[in-house]
Amino acid sequence: MAFVIFAGHGDRMALGNRRKPGFRVFGRSAVVSIIAFLVGCASAQDYLDRQTGQLPRLSAFPVCHGYGCRWRTMVNMDPSAWEEVRALFRPAPRSAAEERIRLGRAIALMELKVGAAAGTATDEAEAETFSSGPDQLDCIDETVNTTTYLRLLEQDGLLRWHRIGRAERRGWLLAPLFRSSDFITNTAVIVEKDTGERYAIDSYFYANGRQPAILPLAVWRQNWRPQPGDRGRTVFE
Repeated sequence: MAFVIFAGHGDRMALGNRRKPGFRVFGRSAVVSIIAFLVGCASAQDYLDRQTGQLPRLSAFPVCHGYGCRWRTMVNMDPSAWEEVRALFRPAPRSAAEERIRLGRAIALMELKVGAAAGTATDEAEAETFSSGPDQLDCIDETVNTTTYLRLLEQDGLLRWHRIGRAERRGWLLAPLFRSSDFITNTAVIVEKDTGERYAIDSYFYANGRQPAILPLAVWRQNWRPQPGDRGRTVFE
């Protein structure tokens, strides 16, 4: 179903261990976490802006994985696979709310189709920064990929009630040091055409092939997280 092209890896950083008077010395994991948020989950929109004018095509589109688009694998989706995606929108949604339900199913199905080709079928929920291998996706990977999938749907005329918005970010840079759950994360965004209300489409909190969380962006910004035990819905749930 696909062919692959691997991009180069990012440079590694060395951390010093010198104490300075008046400064608290944090554990290595805390320091690594801060660097991760500085250079990684900072802004998925930066990655998307670099793709301006490079619309994805079903015959060839990039999939980000391995933390912060460290790997980009080119895949394609054959006509039979795409027809399965299109079938999720028949009959056409009669409201924006109904279209959001269809979009959740479509994103999950596209993740399943792409997973085997890109090597991301085993992506887990909330992949940890810097400890992720090429099979895992962090918040930037998820946001960029979800936006790519939305663009493919839009190009095929399957977005009738929504348009694609700019990716959004929330969180606090120093959250790891203070053991706060309000860490920096990103999400793809859609905008309801009639009302202008923005909705987050966040795939980061669920494993590959599970429906993303779709909720008002204002709610997502309030440090929204799934309830304990919520593993997300499958394509047809």
